[in-house]
Amino acid sequence: MMETRHDYKKCVIEANPKELADGSRWSEDYNIEIHYGDRTEVRQFVSDRIFPTRDEAIAACISAGKHKIDRSLTLR
Repeated sequence: MMETRHDYKKCVIEANPKELADGSRWSEDYNIEIHYGDRTEVRQFVSDRIFPTRDEAIAACISAGKHKIDRSLTLR
């Protein structure tokens, strides 16, 4: 089973894919934890992208989280 937490550029991406009601596919849901010294902020992201397996959804969540961190000036 694929690891759901990934450290990236002083943040933590946590993949939280949800199994769809029919059990056939998985959603792309993830959190990014931003650490500011003794304070941590958690931001949740949800997309309408779906994947056939949990591992594919986790990989997509990690990739999307990295992209979000790389593009965002407000995360720092």
